[in-house]
Amino acid sequence: MIGWVWMSAALAGAPDLSHFAGTWGLDPSKSDDPGTALSLAIDQVPDVRMSKARQMSPDGGASVDEDAPKHALDDATVLLGGSGGLAVAVADEGVTVTWTGEAPVTLPLTRRYVKVKDDRNWKARAWMDGDHLVVERRMRSTSVAETLLPPARPDELVVVVWVEGTALAHPVEFRRVYRAMREDDAASP
Repeated sequence: MIGWVWMSAALAGAPDLSHFAGTWGLDPSKSDDPGTALSLAIDQVPDVRMSKARQMSPDGGASVDEDAPKHALDDATVLLGGSGGLAVAVADEGVTVTWTGEAPVTLPLTRRYVKVKDDRNWKARAWMDGDHLVVERRMRSTSVAETLLPPARPDELVVVVWVEGTALAHPVEFRRVYRAMREDDAASP
C-alpha cells in the first residue's frame, strides 16, 4: 500500500510542460527593452578603481578588473541573444531549449548545470518553481534566469528575465513577451 501511494505521488508530481512547448518569436512591442535596464545597472556601479580601490583595501593591494562592467553587459547580451527567438520541446526528463543562433540544449529539471560546448564557456540549468519553468544560463559571473509563466493565451508566452552579475549595481528584471510562430515561419527560432 505504501509503495502504491509513493508511486502515485511521484507520477502526479510530474510537471506538465506541454503549454511551454513550441517555437516562439519575440514581440518587441509588448516586451521591455533589456538594453536600457542593463545600461542603468552598469552606470550605477560605483567607480572604485585603481587608487580608490587600493585605499579601500585593507592590505592596499586591491586588484580591480576595470572592464568588469563591460564584460557583464557583453555576457548578458550574449546570453539573451540578438533576435529573441526561443523554442521549447518536452524531453524525456526535462526540456530542450533552443535560443536563436544556438544549438539545442537539453536540460533535466534538477537544478544541476549542464555545460554547453561551443566557442564560449557557459552553462545552463532548469527547474520547476510551482507552475513556472525557470531556465538559467551563466557565463563568467553573469547569470540570466528566464521564468516562463504559464500562458494566459495559447499564442502568447510571457517570460520574466532576471539578470545578476558581480559587476552590476543591482539585479535587473524585465519581461519579454513571445508570440507562437506558425510551422511555416518557425524553421528555426
